[in-house]
Amino acid sequence: MSSVSKNIKRLRLLAGLTQDRLAAELHVTRQAVSNWENGKTQPDLETLRSIADVFETDEMEVIYGKKAISQSPDNYPENKALRVRITVLFGILSMIFLAIKLIWLPQSLVEYSYYRYQMAPVYASLLLIRPLLILSVCLFALNLLSIWKDIRIKNRIPQRLSLIIAIVCIVLHYGLSLLFLWEPGASSLPRFLFDFFIVIFTNPEYIFSATGIAAFLGLNR
Repeated sequence: MSSVSKNIKRLRLLAGLTQDRLAAELHVTRQAVSNWENGKTQPDLETLRSIADVFETDEMEVIYGKKAISQSPDNYPENKALRVRITVLFGILSMIFLAIKLIWLPQSLVEYSYYRYQMAPVYASLLLIRPLLILSVCLFALNLLSIWKDIRIKNRIPQRLSLIIAIVCIVLHYGLSLLFLWEPGASSLPRFLFDFFIVIFTNPEYIFSATGIAAFLGLNR
């Protein structure tokens, strides 16, 4: 039995998975898993990566029985340069959206436009600039923190749930916005839902802060 075969079996047993369960996670047959563990066949490189993801480790442990040094907590983050670039990107976006909010769409202009029934600046502020500003600031702050501290979610299920939460937040905000702007739709809303929408619509910072956190946790690996 090869070292890869032994390592796959060892990791599977440590994770408390049956061959059937591992096969389901990898979208292969149980016979394929059995052949790997018996040394009859070897998984290809892409499958090795998928196996490592299932066991929340790296390919080095699957192949050689030990993790790569760069993956140890003392060496986090191993891709620091990439994290710095992402942080700078969101920092620049935050400054751009902040400049637009302060210079072209200040609160005084938005309020003046609202009372004059000139709704374009109001909608631009509430549906675009303020949500994008808080989203950028949130992602900038989290990525800045992640340069020095490992704040990742390492389990795939919570990662996916975080992504779902981020998507739901965005759909909820813009879905209710479209419903509200469509007059018959707004009048058909129950009172509690109408009040909830008003809070979300006029304070997009709430829902887009949650969106930024959930998106970061779901995508940061």
